[in-house]
Parts: sequence; C-alpha cells; structure tokens
Amino acid sequence: FFQMCIILTGNYNFFNLLTMALCISLIDDSALFGSKKRRVPLDLTQKLTKFVFRKFGNFVHATIRLMTFIAVLVGITVVCVHLFDLKIQDYKILSKTSFSVEDFSVALGYAVPAGVILGSLSLLLELIYGLWDSLSRPGFLNKVFSMFQTCLMGLIIVIMFSISIVPFSSLDRSFQSQIPNDIHQLYETFRPLGFTNSYGLFRRMTG
Repeated sequence: FFQMCIILTGNYNFFNLLTMALCISLIDDSALFGSKKRRVPLDLTQKLTKFVFRKFGNFVHATIRLMTFIAVLVGITVVCVHLFDLKIQDYKILSKTSFSVEDFSVALGYAVPAGVILGSLSLLLELIYGLWDSLSRPGFLNKVFSMFQTCLMGLIIVIMFSISIVPFSSLDRSFQSQIPNDIHQLYETFRPLGFTNSYGLFRRMTG
C-alpha cells in the first residue's frame, strides 16, 4: 500500500517495484492460490483473546487488528497533513513543511534512541522465545542441538544488530557519540565486508 502511494506521488524508477517483489516473500504460503492451508501457531494476542472471549476470540482478535490498522492509517494521515500543511486546491495537492530544521533535529533526538531501544527489546524477546522453544523440544539431544543452533544464531544476530546501530545513529550525532567504543571498533572491523550501511538511497536519489 505504501509503495503504491510512493509510486503515485513520486518517481523512483523501479525501486518501488523491487521492494514490492521482496515483500511477496513475506506472504504466508496459506495465502497463495493453490496451496494447502497449514496450522499456524497462535501468537500471544490470539491466545489472550481466545482465553478471555472464548468462542468469540477469533472475531475479537480480527476486529482489534482491523481497528489498529485503521487507527495507524488515520494517525499517519493526520500527522502528515499537520506537518506538511497539505491542501487541495484546483484539483492539486499543495504542501509545504511546517517545521524547522531545529524541530526536525529535536525529533530525531527522540526517535533514534527510541528506535534502538525498541529494536533491542524486540530482539531480546525473540531470543528468549527461541531459547524457550529450544527447551520445549522433546528429547535431550534435540534440546541440546536446538539450544546450540539458537545460541549460535543469536550471537550472530546480536553482533549484526550491534554494528548496525553505528550507521543508524548517524542520523543523530549526539546519540552516536554515546555508543560504546567497543561497538564502534566492532563496526570498523566488519566494515570492509559491507554487512551494514547507512540508509542513503533516498538522500542520493533526491539530492
């Protein structure tokens, strides 16, 4: 949806089509035509709604998801109209920024640390869930092998996440200066391999 909006409002060549093609890989097999439906494990919110509302749990869960999606779209629309002073005049959409460079810098000062904290908590929860799932496997050897895989992949993911903080924090230099030197050194060590890079595509395409 957002890629289609970008296509309708700007010209980024085939970039949006490539992004949409990559998103196809995220679609569950059960959503594709001709594929057999498979049982998908319930997430925490589904389990909670089924426990509270019993036989109406699926309906309540679907309603909550739909209302959340609508609320997010409405919120994004209201924020965009406010920040860019969007107006429709003579069948044309007019816009101008209603914030200063200083306001944008202040917003980045809050958004960048919040993004790092949110990513760290999400990664921590996924690691805990992976370890719990490994311990739930039947058989001692299965537990050991699954734990080994989870710890190995978890270590790689933590390293990748840590070194990605450095280019990500380039949006806010004050926060970047607070990152421990060990992470900076780790980033410089892996920098020749090109594992992580700063997101500069739009900055280069739009000048």
